[in-house]
Amino acid sequence: MATIPQRELFSWEFVEAMPDLKRIELVMDHLPDEKLVKKLEQKRGKGRDDFPVRAMWNFVISFLLTGHVSWAAHLRELYRNRDLAAMCGFSPLKKLPGADNVSRFLRMLLGLQKELVEMLQALVKTIGELLPDLGRELAVDSKAIRSFAVARSEKLRKDGQPDARGEHDAAIGKKTQFVEKEDGTVEELLYEWFGFKLHLVVDTKYQLPVAFKVTQGLEADTAHLEPLLNEWQKSQPELSSRTDTVAADKAYDDKDNHLAARKIGAQLLCPTRKLWREGDGSVTDADGQGTLLKFLPKTDGGHLCYDQDGQIYCAYQEASDQPWTWRPMVFKGYEADRESVKYICPAEAYGCSCPCAKDCPKGLHTSVRVKLSAEPRIFTPTPRHTLKFQRLYNRRTSIERVNSILDNVLGLEWHTMRGKARVQLRVTLSLCAMLAMAIGRVKNGQTELVGSLVRAA
Repeated sequence: MATIPQRELFSWEFVEAMPDLKRIELVMDHLPDEKLVKKLEQKRGKGRDDFPVRAMWNFVISFLLTGHVSWAAHLRELYRNRDLAAMCGFSPLKKLPGADNVSRFLRMLLGLQKELVEMLQALVKTIGELLPDLGRELAVDSKAIRSFAVARSEKLRKDGQPDARGEHDAAIGKKTQFVEKEDGTVEELLYEWFGFKLHLVVDTKYQLPVAFKVTQGLEADTAHLEPLLNEWQKSQPELSSRTDTVAADKAYDDKDNHLAARKIGAQLLCPTRKLWREGDGSVTDADGQGTLLKFLPKTDGGHLCYDQDGQIYCAYQEASDQPWTWRPMVFKGYEADRESVKYICPAEAYGCSCPCAKDCPKGLHTSVRVKLSAEPRIFTPTPRHTLKFQRLYNRRTSIERVNSILDNVLGLEWHTMRGKARVQLRVTLSLCAMLAMAIGRVKNGQTELVGSLVRAA
């Protein structure tokens, strides 16, 4: 036995409290949870109060911020960390809760999903008041939430109910990823998982969640963008009025999604899925690029075309026996009063000559305005071929950092909960913790750390 013959004269009290406890305290101080806690106390009624509701609630919140994979691991931490027990509100004169007490308390929380979502919305509203530009640029994406339980179990318990050890709500989700190799070929990779899918809307500047939805893994991403935007506008009318852009990957490329974004006064920044086929009334670029083009309707002479990214092209022919060549016209901006995009002649824009000017209906003064309503999915206020689009779209990567925090810091990647309701509970609590931390950062003058959950408070 490594016995210490003589202990130090001075204690360790001069050492600063561990950063985890400071972060937990910061979150607890800024959660608007009084209404929720009172409902929990009402549900408990006049039953035994060995483990007070407020202490158990604080214990659940602390679990999210300590990095423990399971509730059992967090309980062991509670038993050996007196500072954590005191912060949660447990009495030193009474015993600490066990696994069965935590399980019963979580079942109580499952019945208050509505109140938890209202608390999340209140947090979003508060952080929006503290940050005047929150919600201006949003990003949306989905992430896989794996379930480690087996698929539906056919076993029954003694009372005839389904075996709770099986996962009855999850489904197999699939995602396709295209990876370009060094030789220029593109490889298609299929990613599968059994579980759920989290559809998340994030502010790209501050990397904070503002709306979410949990579904089965097999549900398509594109069907959930419009409901998310409608919920964002309904729950946060003031913040949604700020929204200018919503960035998403090509899985969300759909006419209804573009119209839904414009309905709230924003535009959807989304690459197009290549849906055109040869022979669909299209012409091919004679410059060797193999670009599929369609004639632009209602234009003089029928000499204007457009591609799937919304780029307008004009045609010229050097000689009657030569093939037509299609040149991209120059984008001159979006005209909000006309809800149209304007393009002008490239020769006039760049100050060069055009061999086909004499045959052009308007000469070098050719310009065209295209209404967004002509092709809502293709023509957007910020065309995809512009540098502005690329700059705004690149900010979509902020949602990947939020997903990383959910998985690696808040432990969503290793969750052991079964059932959609429990997974949604875990997601809601995690997002509430992120927003409460952000509010505490701003109020403490740490706006530069607003998206961080790991730095000390």
